[in-house]
Amino acid sequence: MREWIITSSVLILIVVCLRTLLKGKISLKLQDALWLLVLIRLLVPVNPLSSSISVLNAVPETPRISAVESAAGTAGVKTSAAANPPAISAEGKSAAEVPAVSPAQTAAAAKPTSVKVLSTAAILRGIWLIGAGVFALTLLLSNLRFFLRLRRVRKPFAADGTALPTFLVRGLPSPCLFGLLHPAVYLSPKAAEDSGALRHILIHEDTHFRRGDHWWNLLRCGALALHWYNPLIWLAAALSRRDTELACDEAAVKRLGEAERAGYGRTLISMASRKGSPADLLCCATTMASGKRGLRERITLLAKGPKTAATAAVCLLLAVCLATGCTFTGAKSATKSAPKSSESSALSEKQRAKAYRPSEPMKVYQCGDISIGIPEKYISQLTVDTTVKKDDTGTLLLNVSETASLKAAEADGYKDDGFGELFAIVRMTRAQYEQALGLDFGGYDAVAYSGNYSGHHYTFPGGKYYYLCLTPTDVRYYRRNGTIDMKSSDWKNWETLCGLTSTVKKDILGRNDLTPFNSADVLSNQVYTYDSKHAFVRYYLYYTRDGSRAEYDTLILSQPVRQGKGGIWCVERVCDEYGQVSLVFPGKKMTAASYYEALQKECDSGRHPELLVPLTVAKQYVKTCGYSDTPVNGSFRQVKKLNTNYGKRNTEASSLVAGLIYPSSGHSVNENKLLTCFGQFTADNWGVLGRNFYRSDWWTPLCAALEKAAVGSDQAFRDKSILHLYLAYPKDTGPIAKGLTSILQKQLQADRQTFLKTLGGFSETEQAKVQSLLGLETA
Repeated sequence: MREWIITSSVLILIVVCLRTLLKGKISLKLQDALWLLVLIRLLVPVNPLSSSISVLNAVPETPRISAVESAAGTAGVKTSAAANPPAISAEGKSAAEVPAVSPAQTAAAAKPTSVKVLSTAAILRGIWLIGAGVFALTLLLSNLRFFLRLRRVRKPFAADGTALPTFLVRGLPSPCLFGLLHPAVYLSPKAAEDSGALRHILIHEDTHFRRGDHWWNLLRCGALALHWYNPLIWLAAALSRRDTELACDEAAVKRLGEAERAGYGRTLISMASRKGSPADLLCCATTMASGKRGLRERITLLAKGPKTAATAAVCLLLAVCLATGCTFTGAKSATKSAPKSSESSALSEKQRAKAYRPSEPMKVYQCGDISIGIPEKYISQLTVDTTVKKDDTGTLLLNVSETASLKAAEADGYKDDGFGELFAIVRMTRAQYEQALGLDFGGYDAVAYSGNYSGHHYTFPGGKYYYLCLTPTDVRYYRRNGTIDMKSSDWKNWETLCGLTSTVKKDILGRNDLTPFNSADVLSNQVYTYDSKHAFVRYYLYYTRDGSRAEYDTLILSQPVRQGKGGIWCVERVCDEYGQVSLVFPGKKMTAASYYEALQKECDSGRHPELLVPLTVAKQYVKTCGYSDTPVNGSFRQVKKLNTNYGKRNTEASSLVAGLIYPSSGHSVNENKLLTCFGQFTADNWGVLGRNFYRSDWWTPLCAALEKAAVGSDQAFRDKSILHLYLAYPKDTGPIAKGLTSILQKQLQADRQTFLKTLGGFSETEQAKVQSLLGLETA
């Protein structure tokens, strides 16, 4: 297990460095997600692949059996399932079919050099197992003791803000979420005194539950038990626990609304007296308190509200890819080297400016295989970096920043923090561009492509290389002490420099033999990714939890290689309940077309028959590609087409209700829009709306708005909208049904003749239901 120790330690150091360098420049959720890589590395003892960039290449080989490796082979450590579809190996076999070599098998295959070596290995293995056992027992007993204490002194406490059971516990140092199978929120008497702080605490702990942090705490403790001897693992556990709280703060404030950010911070400050303890790492409870040192960081980042800039996201993505390659792979074999992939030569450097003629003098830079011109009059204000940087996600050709912002930031101690960045030009292969489309990063704008690509059935054009312009998703302007004066000449000049991107894009197209291209060709103008027959499968996200079929994602499937009988199916994109589309490109380093061609060949040879059935493919996708659910047959339903109105109506309804709940936001709600939207509601829309605003009082303001809009000009339209809304509601009792009944009675009293005439346009069953509800005589 020497390799396990080395790769885990190196990965922890990389993540700690990334966390330090990117703190305040990426979202807290993304910062917390970095530790997922570490957790996987700590729980998975094997390196499935070998590569030339693995850190193990720098470690001298040893003929002896590693004692800890032998121990890991007998410990039975479970590995997590892959989240992606089966990858295709160079020989055309799926990764699932390639037998993995476990540490135990490696140890069995190795021959000991002497009895003394085996004796030393056995001793070390015994020490490791004893330590892990003692730690696991301590972990179990400490959590059991904590649970018994809570159970002995807890008292039920009625509180709004979470659907979880809530209890009051005297002597509890901090409110917490505790429990795995039956989680509950535990409050101290002090926390329950202030209604405002109580709301913040309940939202915070409920957010922990929604994120599944109580389970992550258990996995973190499991990693500590396996690697109790490594001080870096204890550092990682402490930092990851802190980042979990930071991410939870960010998510909680998002649920509470920006108006609550300051109040939420005051609630955190009120818990400053509670000091953190190393023993906290052994507890599976989530706690809102984090000690004074952790509190200072939480308050600082809470006030700053960091967002992920495009450049920071790109840098993070590159770093994560490199870290994964270095620490999740084994050393390259000295006797057998992997074949190098052959790439076509770069495009000709001869540039052609067709109809394009620059309107002003330009300074031209040679950037890889293309030339890029920038207006000469701005060059003195710019720092232009033409260093070509290549990695798995693309090739950076040009990076342009404002020199004044760079120098001001460096003077204030912010060197290499991305201040002053204006834009960058990146080149991607088709496979890399597909991955970028699938990840859907902000700030990417495709400009052009070169060459031709003849992938099967693609609906969007393309070639060998794609050229993209990257712009930061936030403002990177900087002056001394962070001051920003939007009325100053400096700021106006900054806005002018930001506008250079349009000039540079035109220059790239005119100066090089490239074909104009825009991401909208894929994301907006192309309804589907592949020109083939399509199938549609609804996945009901909450069916296994509460039997609900109101909320669903629609998986859109196609036949990417061969049409009709014998052609494999794939999930090409997913449309969620709000109509947002996520593209699926599973090829990783190869194009999706090549990936599916290999799968089709395997299917033709008799393997993977399940790929011939769309519903089966959809079920497998849900199980392996990121949904935290174990679906059953009732979780799926194949339909004939995509219901685009479903997502649009959910989005519009959520926006309208948010405007009613938070009127101070300045978002006014138009009566006509309100009635038009809700007058087309279905039972599904009701379900999405209820879960979206779960545990918040959203019906009271909505009911008041509907009641206000129920009577007026064009009364027939108003009657029809409320009647349809009532009939779409799936329940006959409860506050919503009662409120809608009251509104219908008001409309009936306002204009009985119009109401009855409008009611006559509904089905006989619907008429009978309303007539019975309002006590009307039936014919």
